[in-house]
Parts: sequence; C-alpha cells; structure tokens
Amino acid sequence: MRLASTDNPIRAWAGVHLTAMIVAFLPGLIVFGWRGAATVLLVVFGTAVGWVALRRVGPRGQAMEPAHLLWSALVAAALLPAHLAATTTLDGDASAMWAAPIATGLTLVLLVWLTAARFGIGVLPALTAGLLTWAALGPAAQPSSVLRWETAVTGDLVDSTRSPVDDLAGIRWVSRRADEVGTPDARRLASARMVLSAYGNAELHAEGRRVTMASVVSERLPPPEDVVLLGHPAPIGMGGAAAVVAAGLVLCFRGVADARIAIVVVASAYVSLATMPVVAAVDDFSTVWTHLAGIGGMGELPGARVGWATGLTFVHYELLAGPILFGAMLLAPLSSLRPLRNSWRFPYAVAIGVAMAAMQRYVEPNVAPLAALAGVALLTPLLDRWSRSTTLIE
Repeated sequence: MRLASTDNPIRAWAGVHLTAMIVAFLPGLIVFGWRGAATVLLVVFGTAVGWVALRRVGPRGQAMEPAHLLWSALVAAALLPAHLAATTTLDGDASAMWAAPIATGLTLVLLVWLTAARFGIGVLPALTAGLLTWAALGPAAQPSSVLRWETAVTGDLVDSTRSPVDDLAGIRWVSRRADEVGTPDARRLASARMVLSAYGNAELHAEGRRVTMASVVSERLPPPEDVVLLGHPAPIGMGGAAAVVAAGLVLCFRGVADARIAIVVVASAYVSLATMPVVAAVDDFSTVWTHLAGIGGMGELPGARVGWATGLTFVHYELLAGPILFGAMLLAPLSSLRPLRNSWRFPYAVAIGVAMAAMQRYVEPNVAPLAALAGVALLTPLLDRWSRSTTLIE
C-alpha cells in the first residue's frame, strides 16, 4: 500500500515515520521503563522550545514543519540511553543528566534551521544531534541497565545493582527473577556492544587468562533472544532488533522508503563482518586474528581455531546488537539521504554497509556506525550534482 496523498504531504510522510518509530520504541519502553519514556519526552520538549524560539526567524523558521520536527525528535531520542532522565548518574553521583536530552532537542531544531530544508540536503539533523550528544557525554552515555522482568515498564532504571559480566550468558531476561525482597528494580549489565568492543580491541581478557571467540560467545554475550526481542542494555530505540526490522518494514510497505537500499545495506554489512579480520583469541602475550569468520586463527595459541558455527554466531551478534539494522532500515533509505538517481543507490547502499561494519568492529559499536552512515550520506549531493539529477518536488 502506497502513501496516500493529503493536503500536506510533509505531515503524511511524517505520520508514517512516526508510526514506524513507535514500533521501534516498544521494546525499549518495556525494559527501560518510565525513564525511557521521560528521556523521549525531554527531547521532544527541547525540540518544542527550539521551534517556538526559531519559527519566526526568517524564511527558514517559517519553513519548519512541526510534524517533521516531532519525527526528528523521536529519531534523536532513539539514539540516546534511557538513564539520561535522571538527576544522578547510574553510580549515584549528583548530575544534571536530564539536561542532555533537552539540549539534544534544542540542537536538533538549530540544525534543521541551519539546513534551511525540511528534509535536509545529504544531512539528517536528528542523526547529527544524537551523535553530538554522545560525543558530549562520552562514557556517561553508555547504556548499562535493564529492568527486571517483574518491574518492566513501571520500574526505575536508575534503581539498579551491579552484576558481573558473566551473568549475561545463559540467563534470559524473562528468567532473571529477583533474588530477594527489596532487590533493586534494574540490573547493571555489560551490554553486548561493550563486550564485542572490548573483545575486538583485545581488552576483554583478564591477566593470565586466554580469551577466545568461542568463550566470548558462550560465556560473555547475552542469549540471542534478548538481543533480537528485548532484554539487553541499548539505546531507547534499539531495544530489540526485531522491532527495528518491523519498523523498517512499515516504511517499506507504505512506500516512503526504498526497500532495496535497506536490503543491500544489511547484506553488504553482513558480508563485510563475515570477511573482515577479527580476533580469534587473545592473551597477555599475543593476539591471533582470523580473516574469515569460519577459518581458524593462524597461530600457535591454543583455542584460536574458529569454526563456522562460532564465527557466524559472532557476526550475528555484531549485526543484531549494534546500530547497523537501525541505520539500514530507518535512516539509509530516507529520501533526504539516498541519491536521487536510481543507478547510484546500489553503490550508495554498499558503501554504507561496508563503512558501518568496519566502524562497528574496529572503532566503536554505539555511534561510530551511524557516524559512518552520516559521512557516506554527505556524498549523495555531490553524486546528484555530478549526474545532474533533479527532482520535481523539493
């Protein structure tokens, strides 16, 4: 079914995207509770304040559409952790964390005003605002808590207790029952992204202990259903890979996103993750790498052999736990980012998939892949100008 025509096509476009974002938010609102919803509302509040301040400032302010700004606010909020809606850090230190999502909304409106276009030109203000917030907060933005299943939706994410990293493996979210009366609402866990990043940078092993890919998959990473459905620490809009895919399908079925781009981005990212060099084993003295997910490490370190089952499972965790699916399904197919000329869309999608996979594995797994997407999208106006592509409707 295609997007129905209305008197205001911008509002119709934003309405479909708002529906998709709500679908993506559902797992996060369950496992992060009311603080997740409060973080989203704070971003929306900051966006509203910025819109009121700039809506009459020249033609640019008058061009800003509230429906589009609301969708942009949800995209920016989807990139943020839920614990920002608090007056303390997760460690209990006093901090005005709540100001960060408000600042994100204000930054978003300023960027929309500066781009002087509703849909931007190779730039997505919501993505840029979210990345700037992550850069400003640093480690404080790292998601590391989820509510227990008994306190889902209504629990307090900041009321948490620290748990060992090993508690992640083998214990499904729905099986993590309270140990005793008075147990905090949430549990502090090392997210799958943190584990993957630490292992990829050869930082996960303890002194005197060898760590292999097989041990990481079996002992350190959460059960796959927690990553696919819900139950692991993540930004609010990426609480479950299945919800992100469902949100992308909403856009594709309604005709406001190019499904071919989403498919090619995911496929190219998957192939890249499966073929790029990856750590096979690491200890205090050496690091053994393998060039394919299913080919063992080329060294003498015991346990360095990686089979296809372990290698591809590791790739699946990287693809599902990181922001690659979010970027592929909800951002890369946007009309504001993709090339106007159809012949350029395939190389555009491949470039995004490869760049996001490389940043996911070798740089930083939270926002670096999205920064790669933003960087590739900056090239699309140049491609359109070079190919002399034009559009009938701006």
